[in-house]
Amino acid sequence: MLSDTFRAEGLKIGFYHSLPDWTHLGYADPESPEYIRRKELHKPTPDQHKAFLDYLCNNVEQLMTEYGKIDLLFFDYTSKYKDGVDYFDRDRLLEMVYRHQPEIIVNDRLAFSKEEVRDFDYYTPEITVMNQSPSVKGHSVVWESCTTMNDHWGYCAGDENFKPVTTLTAGLMGCVSRNGNLLLNVGPMASGALPQGSIQKLEELAEWTRINGEAVSGCGQSAFRPPFGFCYTQKGNVLYLYTLVPPMGDVILPELKDRIESVTLLRTGEPVKIIDFWGFELLGAGEIRIRPQGLKSGDVLKIILKEQK
Repeated sequence: MLSDTFRAEGLKIGFYHSLPDWTHLGYADPESPEYIRRKELHKPTPDQHKAFLDYLCNNVEQLMTEYGKIDLLFFDYTSKYKDGVDYFDRDRLLEMVYRHQPEIIVNDRLAFSKEEVRDFDYYTPEITVMNQSPSVKGHSVVWESCTTMNDHWGYCAGDENFKPVTTLTAGLMGCVSRNGNLLLNVGPMASGALPQGSIQKLEELAEWTRINGEAVSGCGQSAFRPPFGFCYTQKGNVLYLYTLVPPMGDVILPELKDRIESVTLLRTGEPVKIIDFWGFELLGAGEIRIRPQGLKSGDVLKIILKEQK
């Protein structure tokens, strides 16, 4: 019912599957409840571990064969305690997944260290915005950061610590500015309904996207250095300057002197003044000063660059 309903709305389908099963005798890990509660850890026999691998593969195969076309598979979790060990028999698992769903994309969590194993379709840092676009084996990779709206992944009654919409949009723009995506988690209640706090944040995000969505869709990293308190995304000859914190006043743009066609504030559509008559005697080479009015956290300035001859 769930997958059919999503497809009927034109949405793609992704499934999450947790790799460990801490109740299965064939799996043991120091992060399991068994060890956390009693500081004891059983050691699976080879037959028990094989039974666990069959159990895991069969569960995933059911997901790959009984719900139509699946677009994405998110495995969880990757453990430092399994580093260097192919504990989940990833080649067997992935061969089965791609055989049933040849167009699917699968994340990287079948291995902790990424350098000595096969390449994965995309990579998944968690609850953070990276300082740079991640690279594996010396080349940039497709990636997204997963994060929560409040303090829990699943529904937790009483957790009303929902992040401000400016935190969510800053995380989104931070990821896009490094050629990544943001995966934003919503933990449904037992009834399947979404918590009201999540709904409110989604509605606020929808309103922000209605105004500023062009700064996300089709955009990626810019080669230009953003000024203090901002980040850039770029699409063709258009720069989008996202406001992390409201500026003291004027904003000084590095590297853009004589390169700007126009600047507008997306929220209002109003033009932003370029200051070329005052205050430039101490600017660095290539810098230009602009004067946006009433800039708020979460605002986006659209900067159209002149065509380079």
